[in-house]
Formats: sequence, C-alpha cells, structure tokens
Amino acid sequence: MSNRNNQRNNYNKGGGYYEAAPVKQKHTGAKVIAVLAVILAIAYVITSCVIGGLHSSLPVWNPIKWVKGDVSQDSQGDGTVNIPGNSDGNGGAILDGEENNGIALYSAKLPASTFAANGIDPQADSAYRIIVTVKPDYATDKTVIPSVSWRNAASEFASGKTVTDYGIINPVAGDDSMFNFVCKQDFGEPIILKFTSQSNPEVYGVCTVNYYQRIKSCDFTFTLDDGAVTPTLENGVYKVDYTGAEKDYKINLQPVYSNYTVADEFTTEITGSLTSTFGYTATESLNTLKIAAGLSGGDPKMSSTLINWCDKVKEINNIRGQAMEYHLNDISALKRQFTSDDYNHPKYIWYNAIYSECTLTPSYVYVPDDYLERLNAYTPAAYNYYGASIATYNDFVVAANRCNANNSGVVQYNVAITGTKSSYETVLKLGYNGELKVNVQDVDLSDTDITI
Repeated sequence: MSNRNNQRNNYNKGGGYYEAAPVKQKHTGAKVIAVLAVILAIAYVITSCVIGGLHSSLPVWNPIKWVKGDVSQDSQGDGTVNIPGNSDGNGGAILDGEENNGIALYSAKLPASTFAANGIDPQADSAYRIIVTVKPDYATDKTVIPSVSWRNAASEFASGKTVTDYGIINPVAGDDSMFNFVCKQDFGEPIILKFTSQSNPEVYGVCTVNYYQRIKSCDFTFTLDDGAVTPTLENGVYKVDYTGAEKDYKINLQPVYSNYTVADEFTTEITGSLTSTFGYTATESLNTLKIAAGLSGGDPKMSSTLINWCDKVKEINNIRGQAMEYHLNDISALKRQFTSDDYNHPKYIWYNAIYSECTLTPSYVYVPDDYLERLNAYTPAAYNYYGASIATYNDFVVAANRCNANNSGVVQYNVAITGTKSSYETVLKLGYNGELKVNVQDVDLSDTDITI
C-alpha cells in the first residue's frame, strides 16, 4: 500500500508519469542516462547524414561536440546541472550550468558558418543548439515551454533593457526537443534560459548564459614630446608630419571592450616591420608602436654659407682668365663667414683637401685632372631608420613618397591580443603626410637626370 502511495506522489510531481521504485531508480539512473546519450548521438548522426545527403548546405554535426548536463538524479542528489563552457570561437556567449528538476540539457556551439543554414542571422554574435530531454523516458508529456530572462532585471546593465534584444530561443523545425539559443549582441547581465514542462511547471531545466569579455576594436592615440597629435587617416594608413627631429611619435593602444559578465585577462604581442613598398629592412626589433619624426645619423646639416662655398669650389674647373680672380675672392669671402660647425663638417674637410691641391691665379690655373671626380666621390654618412641604412635623405624621400603613391605605410605593425576565451588581431599602418621634398644640398647639379 505504501509503495502505491509513493507512486501516486511521484506521478503528481513528475509531469504526468509514474516513476519506478526509488531504490531501483537510484541504481539504474546512470545507466539509463548513458544509454540515452549514446542513442541520441547515434540518432542525430544518422539524421544529420541523411539530411546532409539531401541538402548539402546543412551542417553535419560531430556528436563529440555535444556537452551533456547531469540530470536531477545526480550522484550528490542535490539536483544541480552542469553544462561546462564550450566556447570554441572568438569569445561571446557561453552556457554555464545552474540547476534542473527532471529535464536534462545538452548543448553544442554552432559555428558561424552554419548560421544561415540553420535560419540564424549571419550577423548574430554566437549561437547554441540545445537538446531538451524530459526525464524519465516514459513521461507521457514531453512538451516544454522555453523562456529567457535577465538573472537580475534591476541590475545596472539590465535595467530598462529588453532581454530578447540580446538573446532569444527559437525551436528547431521538425523536432520538439531541439532549440537554438541565439545571442544577438554582447551583454553585461547573465541571461537565464529555462525550459519548463507544459504539463507540470515543477519540472524544468535551467542554465545561465554568460558573456566573456572580448575586444571589439582598437583605438590609437598619438603623441610627440608628450603632446597629443592628430594623425591623418588615408586609405587605412595613419600619417604624421615628417619634422626631421631625431625622436619618435609614440602610439598608445586602447582596446575597446565588449559588454561582459565574466572578465578575461589579455596579453598583447606587437611585431612590426618596414613595408616592402618602402624598400628597406629594419634590423631593430619593432615591438613598440612608434614612427620616427625624422632620420637619425647622416651628415650634420650644412649651413647655406657652406653649401655656397662647396658649389663655388666645384665650379673652378670651368673658369679662366680675369673671372678667376673674382671667383677666388668669393670663395675666400664665404670662408671668412664659416662657423666652427662649418669647419668641422666632413664635407668641408673633404672638399678643402682636394681644393688645396690646386694652384689658382688669374694668370695661371692648375687643377688636377680628376678634380671633379674626386669631389663627387664624397659619400655622406648613412642615415639610420630603425636599423636600416639609407645613404641619403633624398633616398628616404623617394621611398616615403613611393609608399604614399601606392597607398602603403612606411611602417606596419601586427597587433595580436589574446585572452583565455577570445583573441583579436589588427594591423596598424603608419606613414607621412603629403609629398616629402628633396633636399637641394643633396642634389648633384651636374646630374642632368634630376629635375628640380
């Protein structure tokens, strides 16, 4: 008589079904669940293969992707359900366990490539396929009613927001036990998914949807001497002014984070290089975001007086007669205006040594046969640009202008930000504004191929 009363009580609590005797149920529940999982997996593979054969655009699921939640008759007897996280994409929504009472839940994350075939907006953030199984197997009514809600509708994030703007549950056509949970966008308050027995509200399965913090984009701010600089953005290249100063523009990376319910930890790796269009290879490690405001190395800047003096020294070979006296007077006058920097300039030292070999008077002119050849053999010190050796400033100008003409940066950085649940990668291209001008002092006026 007592056994019959127990069965009636179980009938009233279990959604329209009799439950087996408690002692036997406890010893056989795990086996029933295991068999059920195998049957579901095999049935789903067979069905998927058949459907895949008829409609090749539909996905064929690997049952190893399914994650099984414990049913209410768990080994601890506390009625909890555990749906481990199975995030396999770039962050987004992830299903976590909470509790159940008579309904087991299975879930698998849907790849974005399958969204359209499953009637899901391709722009959705993420999606899960959920199998809802009412226990035990002989329950007479297995229909469930799905619902979504905020865990705390009064929280700072959820207050005033409609939960279905962030996540929805849709039934899968042709199978009352399958549903798709679709996360529309990132959210900052956990979402509760609940599947309730239609015939008995006390029978249900619940899981929580969290959103792991991820990076949506990156902003960059520029400074020079700690002062803010606004770069020009052209064709995806951030451009700054070339000032000639031997210092760097510094770039600060500012990740733009999603809303989230679970914080993540991120590490950043930066690798840079001079672009192939620029035509030089850096030997320095470019692992800090920056771009030079000017070249380093090279010859010291020449004064206008020294430039004029060098030009007149080169012209001697073409002057004869009385004009030589005026020309020599001009050379001497310019030299009297020299500063100590002019006297110490390597180009002056080179030119003066060759000029001193000449014997020059209005009546007698001696200039070595190889005079111009030796003057033109002067080679300025190379410039350094991130370890790359650039012979002249004008070589640098040609390379930088070539990058502008080809819509390419001079320096390119790859930024990889990695968290435990998501990753983000972007490319930062840097260059210079406008068309850089050649330096006239670097141009050999005897070279007929150069147009100024």
